[in-house]
Amino acid sequence: MTKKAYALWLIVILSSCQKDFYLDDLKEAEAEIERIATEKNELENRLNTLLLQNASVLSQNNQLNQQLQALQTALEEATISLEEAQELLAEYALQLNLLGGISDGLYKRKKIKLANSLAVLDTMAFTIDDEVFTSHYQIEDSLITFWGVVRDSSAFNSLPYFQEYNYSDNYYVTRTVLDQRLINATEFKLVLDITINRGEEDEEPFFAELVLTPTDEIPHQRTNAALLEDYRAMGTGIFSDPIYAAIDLFDPYSHLEGFIKDAARHGVDISHLNSEDFELVWFNEIEDDFSGYAFKVCDPNAVGVGLRQSDWNNEVVRDFNDYRLSLMWHEFGHDILGLRHLCQGGHIMTGRHQDPQTINSEDECESENVTIWGLSYDNPESYRNFQRATKDMFDGYFQTQYTCLSGKQEVIYD
Repeated sequence: MTKKAYALWLIVILSSCQKDFYLDDLKEAEAEIERIATEKNELENRLNTLLLQNASVLSQNNQLNQQLQALQTALEEATISLEEAQELLAEYALQLNLLGGISDGLYKRKKIKLANSLAVLDTMAFTIDDEVFTSHYQIEDSLITFWGVVRDSSAFNSLPYFQEYNYSDNYYVTRTVLDQRLINATEFKLVLDITINRGEEDEEPFFAELVLTPTDEIPHQRTNAALLEDYRAMGTGIFSDPIYAAIDLFDPYSHLEGFIKDAARHGVDISHLNSEDFELVWFNEIEDDFSGYAFKVCDPNAVGVGLRQSDWNNEVVRDFNDYRLSLMWHEFGHDILGLRHLCQGGHIMTGRHQDPQTINSEDECESENVTIWGLSYDNPESYRNFQRATKDMFDGYFQTQYTCLSGKQEVIYD
């Protein structure tokens, strides 16, 4: 073979090999494209199935729902690699499985943190709940349907008790669940938006993160009847006082009788009043943040008080500061004695709302804001002592009255 013929033969052979090489590359590329398309379709199908199957759970979990929707968009627009998409989908699927695994039942809180923003919340350490002062929750379908707190003995009560807070839906009705998931087999995390005064001018952003764990029972869960019997037998706090101990705590008219007797022993005669002069209004509006109101302030011969019935019926009996006695003494202070709210703390009439009054100077508004709820019977600290504050009220010491020239007065909310 001549050199020229050999060269031509070599060119033909090389050209043929190069063509086969490119054909193989093209086939491999086409196979890879098909594989990627298949995997992408499988991922999208898995994601769609996940979204459909967990629609009810995701409706209560905004964060995870947004993450899955973002992944779906990224897959559709091909702005994410398949490997990264697979990793994210596996992570989100695990979260959903854990979330779906939250069992209905009773939980107690292990720890909590609170902040005015989610960013700050993420940087904070948890506050650990102690064994007695502990919140308890009922979980149904991954949602809290019941909330209450076990409270130890304190300046306000001699016996530990359990206080339920959801009886008027006044806690979680305004709360938005931002995230909820199982941390492990026994711990459940819940993130809430508990913004204060939502939609109002004084709206205050507020967020909470709770860690809950299952429990079999709520300690110290006793009825008011049982607590009342124990306190009467012990004779402590208000039950050591002959006037207060004789009051039927759940009867507002009995409170009026007690207030008239309390006034008499402090030298104030209001004996012309009786139950027939008392107009009582029950209300149950959960959107209002007041527990009672007075509405016959400027009529010396009539008493008008409104009470939120759910609070009145369900607040737990305490022996050193009972909810009902404290509330009625404050309302009667308005309605019978004609007294205004005070800026100074430590009084029955302390209340820094509805134009609180100062007696000597504006410095009174800088005092510790101890209201009727912070006073307790036999408290050794005068500033927090219920009997001292009651004497001041009846004596008119450091008090101020409404001017009733028109004979009419607006409703006083508390």
